Amino acid sequence: MTTTRTWQGGGNNKAANRNDWSPTGTPQAGDALLVTGPGPYTMNVRGGDLAGDSLTLRTTVLTANLSHKAVMTANFMTNSTGTFNLSGHSTLTLSTTSGAHLGTNPATVNVYGNDNLILNNTDSRVAINLHPGAKVHGFFTTGEFFGVTFGQITINGQAGTAFDNNGHSLLVNTEQATINTDVVGKGSFDVANQGPYSSPGGIGRARLEFGAAVGPNQSVVDSSLVVIDKPDQFRASISLASSTASVAAPFPAEIDLMGLATADSYSYTNDMLRIWSGHKVIDTLKLTDQTPHGFGVVKTSGSVNIIALTSSGETLPGALPVHHVGA
Repeated sequence: MTTTRTWQGGGNNKAANRNDWSPTGTPQAGDALLVTGPGPYTMNVRGGDLAGDSLTLRTTVLTANLSHKAVMTANFMTNSTGTFNLSGHSTLTLSTTSGAHLGTNPATVNVYGNDNLILNNTDSRVAINLHPGAKVHGFFTTGEFFGVTFGQITINGQAGTAFDNNGHSLLVNTEQATINTDVVGKGSFDVANQGPYSSPGGIGRARLEFGAAVGPNQSVVDSSLVVIDKPDQFRASISLASSTASVAAPFPAEIDLMGLATADSYSYTNDMLRIWSGHKVIDTLKLTDQTPHGFGVVKTSGSVNIIALTSSGETLPGALPVHHVGA
C-alpha cells in the first residue's frame, strides 16, 4: 500500500529518521514523498535512505545534503527553491518545471567530489557549481511547456573540475546552457531548433556555450546556436544541421568561434574546416555539413561564424573567401 509521507524535519534532519516524516515512519519503497510549505527545510540523505522513491517539492524551500553514495530523485513543482549538496559518490536525478515561462523554481547543485547528476530542466534556472577538483558525471535534457521554454543551465567550474557528459544532452527551442568547465568523457549534445516558438536574439533560441576545453569523444549536432569560447581547445566533432520541425525557424543554424581576430579565409575538405590567416592555419574544426544549401563563414568583430545558408548561392555579409593553397 502506498503511503504519502510529508517531510517535517527537525532534530538531525536525517531522511531515515522516522520521526521527521508525517505520518511517522521511515520511507519505504513505493511511498510518495513530499516537501511542502514555506520552510526552509533541511534533509540529510545517506545511501538508500529514500528507498528509491521520488521526492516532490511543492511551494517550498529545501536544502538537501547527499553523502555516502546517496540516491535521490527530486521533482520541482510550483514555486520551489532547492539547494542540493553532493559528495561521497552520490547520485541526484532532478526535474524542474516552472510552467510559467518566468525562470522560476531555481535550483543550485553543489558538487564536491565524483558525483552523478541527471537533470531535466523546463523553464527553470539551474546552477551547477563544481568545487575544486570535483567531477560531475551525467547529462541534461530539457522539456517543453506548451512548446515554449525559457530555462537556463550554468555549469561553473574551478581548478581541476570537469563535466563528464556521459549521455545525450539536449537543448530545445529557447533553452540556454553555458558550460564553464572542461567537458570530458564520451557523449553527445543536441542543440535543437524545433520550430516557430524560437526567435532570434535574447533568449529566443536554443543556445549552448562551451567556455572551456571539450574532449575528442564528444559530438555535437547543432540546428540552432553553438558558441565555442576557446576554439583551440575544442576537439569534439560538430554537425551543422537543419531543423526537423514542420514549421521553419526564423533563423539558420550557426556556430560561433570566438576570437580568431586575424582570420582572412577558410577551407573545407573531408569534413575538416580550416580557418586561415595568410598562409597559416589558425584553427581547425571537425565539421559535418548536413544542411541542404551548405554554409558560409563570416568574420565579425569578435568571432568567426559558420552559418547555414537559407538558399542556394546565398552570399552572407562579411563572408570570408575560400582559401586557395599557393594564393
